[in-house]
Amino acid sequence: MGRMHSKGERILVVDDDSEMGRWLSEVLQGEGFSVMTLDDSVEASKILRREEFDLLITDLKMKGLKGLDLLA
Repeated sequence: MGRMHSKGERILVVDDDSEMGRWLSEVLQGEGFSVMTLDDSVEASKILRREEFDLLITDLKMKGLKGLDLLA
């Protein structure tokens, strides 16, 4: 996890393209956000039930659950 943004925003990035997720995480952490990155949409769904995030950034087309399924 990166340093916390001044307002403490937590972002979950879900993308089955791990390179894209890693890149996006680095950019967001560089801006001061706390970022969790996952490449498994089913695991992301489990985490979303247990933890709160201020923002979800997700790929729409993934194996397993689709990005829109994570928003429901």
